[in-house]
Amino acid sequence: GQYDAIILASAGLKRLGFVDRIRSYIDIDRSLPAIGQGAIGIECRDDDSGTREVLTCLHDQATAVCVQSERQISTALSASCHLPIAAHATQADNTLELRALVGHPSGKQILRAEQRGPVGEASKVCTQVIEQLSANGALELVASLREAAS
Repeated sequence: GQYDAIILASAGLKRLGFVDRIRSYIDIDRSLPAIGQGAIGIECRDDDSGTREVLTCLHDQATAVCVQSERQISTALSASCHLPIAAHATQADNTLELRALVGHPSGKQILRAEQRGPVGEASKVCTQVIEQLSANGALELVASLREAAS
């Protein structure tokens, strides 16, 4: 098809050898990604110790903490794929930074929160972000969006 513009994942374009077609990147300060975006999850049976052992080398603890933190936001807000909720966690120097937002599809209301803290206190950092969002009306916004969708 013909496009005036299109937004694609840069990782995919790089893998396909189309780096020269990337005109700009969207910074997370402008647009937070979906919860868990970019993380790869691999599942296997609990009783398959051989496969579990092989997969151990693929596990990245920093990524796991970030994705778990983002998912904690999702769980607290009873999020679904149909609600405009985003979160992005990063780690540097044993510090977890978590940003989250809940928005109205029209853009008339966007609630943001962010917090930093020690990686070992990731759950506390998540709780603080959830409390900030809740204090600003995130739970009510999510409830109204759910009601409007049904």
